[in-house]
Amino acid sequence: MSFSRFGEGELRMAFSQGSTIHEKSNLRQAKMLRRILKSPNPKVLLGLNSHYAKNNEWRLVSNLLRSPKKPSRFDSILAPNDITILDRKKQRAELLRYSIFLQRYSVTSIWGEASTFNFGIYEDHYVANTLDQLEQEVMSLFRARNILLVAPRIPANGIPLSTIFDMPSASTNIVHHYIVPSANAFSCYEDILNFVANNLSKVDLVVVQAGVTATVLAHEITALFDIQTIDIGGLILPSTLDL
Repeated sequence: MSFSRFGEGELRMAFSQGSTIHEKSNLRQAKMLRRILKSPNPKVLLGLNSHYAKNNEWRLVSNLLRSPKKPSRFDSILAPNDITILDRKKQRAELLRYSIFLQRYSVTSIWGEASTFNFGIYEDHYVANTLDQLEQEVMSLFRARNILLVAPRIPANGIPLSTIFDMPSASTNIVHHYIVPSANAFSCYEDILNFVANNLSKVDLVVVQAGVTATVLAHEITALFDIQTIDIGGLILPSTLDL
């Protein structure tokens, strides 16, 4: 099963043709996003930010933030200021507004969690001191896999995936790496598909980190080449905090 994430940036571009922090509005890309929602591939699990849509405040483990944030305040659970609290009334309202569009537009009835790979959301595991076990479970998706990586050399958020997958504990093999720009990756869309088409002989998993473009690529690569593809987003693991 492949995985394609629809966070607020992807939904904004799909339904409002708006830009994101790292990707300019693109009419063709917006149409692709809407097509995926309207006619999803049964081999691709679509993910929504349901975690973020539940509350007006978002609680994140402070040292696992993928990018700098402006907190409304902090909470102290196991250490001083170890939980960052963000005021996200506007973002939640936006997600709920898009959920109305999705109910009318999308035929998808089963959704994944778009923030699955954002370890900052797992406050319950942090408090229970089980983040290490959770990391092992998540990384088992990639262990002993031969990966074609589509990702920037240095991502806008998180740690380079090449660094994470090269760690001995990851036990993965990066067969090929297509380096995308950290912003406006859609400018390389056709080139990426050509690269994937020509380099699949020893690959059993494609991992994409390319903002909104990754959402489209995960769906398209699965459809074109029938290979599992994961849109991973920014990634910071507990074991990488000292890197």
